[in-house]
Order: sequence, then structure tokens, then C-alpha cells
Amino acid sequence: PTANPVSTTADATAGPIPTTTSVPATTAGAKALNSTDVRIPHAQSGRSATTLELSNGLRVLVVSDPFAAVSGYAMAVQAGSFDNPEDVLGLAHFCEHMLFLGTKTHPKADSYRKFIEESGGGTNAYTARDRTVFYAGIDDARLPE
Repeated sequence: PTANPVSTTADATAGPIPTTTSVPATTAGAKALNSTDVRIPHAQSGRSATTLELSNGLRVLVVSDPFAAVSGYAMAVQAGSFDNPEDVLGLAHFCEHMLFLGTKTHPKADSYRKFIEESGGGTNAYTARDRTVFYAGIDDARLPE
């Protein structure tokens, strides 16, 4: 499966968002991608965007909005229920749930979800026929510096 970058559609007044030069510390080593096709409605609102490709090939669109009270992410993986092997129906949905069972920084089964919820946010995911989507949001005021 491959991951899709987040995409948005533009209205008639929006133009391409210039690539910013700063990269979050968690994406160190990522390379910038061509951002000429990145369009966000009402770009004059102070939003900025950067497109990156991580060392594992994941393409990322990072949008910064200085007026947003919540930070979040969404990730769509191009694999869904139609990709299940005939002898393992439900595999994509099972994998969706497995992703929340631990990470390097939150190794206990429920610690990632608890961290997000204790920080005023929430997580969720869903499996569609052609994709699996994961997303989370967190209260900016509770983010560590």
C-alpha cells in the first residue's frame, strides 16, 4: 500500500501556497517536494504549506494556520476492504485497529490514545473500500513547547 498526500481543492481566488523553509523536527531528513499544485482556499489568510517526502517514501503536506486552536493530522493509506485477501476478510480493518496498539514513544496498547485525550484531543480511523484513514486532533494550548 502507498500513502496519499492530503489534498484540498481551491476556489477561484486561491493560488498556490509557497513552500516554507522550516521543517518540523520530527521530519528531519525529509526532502521538499514540488508544491506548485498545493492550493488552499483563501490562502491570503496567513496559512502556509510545505510538502515533504519522508525517508520511508511517505508524502506529506504540512499546513500551518496561526489562528487555529487545534493541531491535527490525517493520513490516508491506499488500501481498504477491497484489498483484503479472499481468505482473510476484514484484514484491512484489523490493521486499522492494530496501528493504535503502540508506538515507539507510546509503547503501551492504549497510551497513544490516552496521551491525545489527556491533551484535549481525540483520535479515530475508518476503513473504506479503497482506503484506510487515520486522524487525530489536539488542543494547541496543551502541546509541549
